[in-house]
Amino acid sequence: RERLEGLVEGADVVVSLVPAPLHPRIARACLRQRRHLVTASYVSEEMEKMDEEAKSLGLTFLNEVGLDPGIDHMSAIEILQRERQR
Repeated sequence: RERLEGLVEGADVVVSLVPAPLHPRIARACLRQRRHLVTASYVSEEMEKMDEEAKSLGLTFLNEVGLDPGIDHMSAIEILQRERQR
């Protein structure tokens, strides 16, 4: 949890491309650290429950911003591979 908090704290906007069941964990960290969040997944019931809190903190939680199934994940893998080669 501490590492996640540090990563979130270091960002202005968090872009989460992890599997959908992990988005609520990231979203809770964004709420604690007062960071905006963008995900590629559909809005789950758990994510929907955080909407009012995010709005009350002046945060934007933007979901369902992915491309056709798989393209967003393949793009993320490509970016990670490029970064690892640096």
